[in-house]
Amino acid sequence: MRKFIAGALILGITVAAGFPGSYRGGKDKGLEAKIVYEIVYEELPEMFEPYAAMLPKEMISYVKGPKVRVEQSIMGVTTVSVSDSEKKTGFMLMDQFGTKTAYTIDSKDMEKESADASKDYDVTYTEESKEIAGYKCKKVEIKSKTDGTITYAWLTEEIKGSNKQYPFLKGFALEYSVHNDNGMTIAMKVKSLEKMKVPNEYFEIPKEYTKKTMADFQKEMEKMQGGGGDE
Repeated sequence: MRKFIAGALILGITVAAGFPGSYRGGKDKGLEAKIVYEIVYEELPEMFEPYAAMLPKEMISYVKGPKVRVEQSIMGVTTVSVSDSEKKTGFMLMDQFGTKTAYTIDSKDMEKESADASKDYDVTYTEESKEIAGYKCKKVEIKSKTDGTITYAWLTEEIKGSNKQYPFLKGFALEYSVHNDNGMTIAMKVKSLEKMKVPNEYFEIPKEYTKKTMADFQKEMEKMQGGGGDE
């Protein structure tokens, strides 16, 4: 079970990494909104199949200009990913059955990831289009040069945003489908986009959280996946 929880958390964080943010100006200058995404999984790896019903079926994203907050819950473990594209800072909040930890992301690491990201992908913009949540979107194909993973994203330039994992894309993604070389597909699509005043506190680390680094998180996940005891 511990290995499943660790794997599920890593899977969820990977999904969250692809969510749009990093506002760059445009029609919706200073966009503030709550965006709800539906998540669909296909051809899950064997370790996930018995627990498929427990995987998150939606994610909630709050956007406030360059700031983005993405929330999800997996088997009682709540995670919140926050990033600020202007300050090049971010953190992840994790509440594991009452144990609250904030894993901070170094600004140098964020800048390096942003600068190097485009070198790892082949990107093809197409003329295929459709409307999502009232916005006109166009389809783009993103192929990883390292593992062959193909992602199809539907981007709108009416919001003029980007996302954490693919900051080089031209537009704000309202739908994704990630096709891994193991056959698994993760699809994410906007269910609703509600413009609203988003509280500043959503992008701050609460006082009750213990601060650690993302390097600490990676070590903890490796320990969960490789440790003995309850599998």
